[in-house]
Amino acid sequence: MGYLQTQNDKDLPPNRIGCPLSTMVFVSQHVSDSSFTYNYSDRHCSICNLFRMVVHSDLPEADINFQGKHADEELQFYFHQHWIRMLWPLTKLILINALVLSIGYVLFLVLTIEDAAARRLLLTLFTAFFLITNFEFLIRFYRYLLYVIVVTDKKIHRIKKSLFMLDDHQSMDLWMLQDIFKCQHGLIQNILRFGTLILEAQETIIRIHFAPSVSEKYERLMHLREQARGKMGYIGGILKRS
Repeated sequence: MGYLQTQNDKDLPPNRIGCPLSTMVFVSQHVSDSSFTYNYSDRHCSICNLFRMVVHSDLPEADINFQGKHADEELQFYFHQHWIRMLWPLTKLILINALVLSIGYVLFLVLTIEDAAARRLLLTLFTAFFLITNFEFLIRFYRYLLYVIVVTDKKIHRIKKSLFMLDDHQSMDLWMLQDIFKCQHGLIQNILRFGTLILEAQETIIRIHFAPSVSEKYERLMHLREQARGKMGYIGGILKRS
């Protein structure tokens, strides 16, 4: 059996780390949401790739798919909220974990509780508190990662998700944007270059808080709005009929 396995491995293409493994099926979604193409790759043939959450794609940025993308949209840029959004949750996590470890060290190693039942009860309480605190931070972190603003050549998409409870998607046509406001209040927002973008289109308002590099995003949105209006036949905000 070992000889046959060796011979079989020689016939298979090696993966990136030199281990001959079976060929893996990669799925790439095209522009249409209902059209899929299955590509068989002989380079990325590691079974470990089955467990990856993110798979590298060689598609150009304009062809990257996301939730709610239409067939004729081209991705321009996307962003998450500013990292300062996670500063307080991370600080709180570090402080609480340090407090729990310090109290546990004093109770279990310095004072030495004699009652075994009391020790087990305290250990259970500390473990539960530690797990709850870290799970809460994990939820906040995933919520931060899954809150994405996607800007294409035609629309602005605000995608908000959580692990279980939330799945929101709000879209707005670029050419319908009437006003774009940029708000930076205070010393910290101006130093760290983040702020709030307010997008108004008729009766719809989208507020994007903690937008990073908010001035650059504001300028790009203004430019993309004029491009979208030009494609729709608007010049200087006025519809030009031929």
